[in-house]
Amino acid sequence: MLVVKIEPAPSGFVPMRRCICGLAVANVSDLADIADYRVIGGESPNGLKNRPAGIAETMFLNHPGRHRVWALVERPCGVIMKAGWVGLSNPHFDPNFVIEI
Repeated sequence: MLVVKIEPAPSGFVPMRRCICGLAVANVSDLADIADYRVIGGESPNGLKNRPAGIAETMFLNHPGRHRVWALVERPCGVIMKAGWVGLSNPHFDPNFVIEI
């Protein structure tokens, strides 16, 4: 499983960083040369954009296994942006939970 977390550090002050979104990418095809992946993403609420916390799940198929790891970050980010997001009412949602799935 590949885990991507975005943790901004306000003004570079690392002790104040917090996870604002997370992405878990799991191979569902036994590490074949051409693989299929399950993607789960979560976002904390964004008051500046008036957007609630959200979660989404999707898949991407036929990913060549011999690419650099950055291709395995780029593609799931693209597909999760287009996924059907479900808004959550919890104002304290922690996107780190997607890592535990």
